[in-house]
Amino acid sequence: MCASCGCGQPNEQHEDSSHITGQQIQEAASSAGISAEQAAQNMLDSVRN
Repeated sequence: MCASCGCGQPNEQHEDSSHITGQQIQEAASSAGISAEQAAQNMLDSVRN
C-alpha cells in the first residue's frame, strides 16, 4: 500500500512524492541486502524510539 496513508494501493503516491510506496521500501531493502519486511520493521523501530 502507499505506506504512509494505508490506501491499499502499493505504488500510488497520490500525485505527491512525499508518500512512501511499497516499491521504495523494496528498493531500500535491496540496497541494504535485507528483506522488505525487515526494512519496514526497521522503519517502525526508528519512529518508536
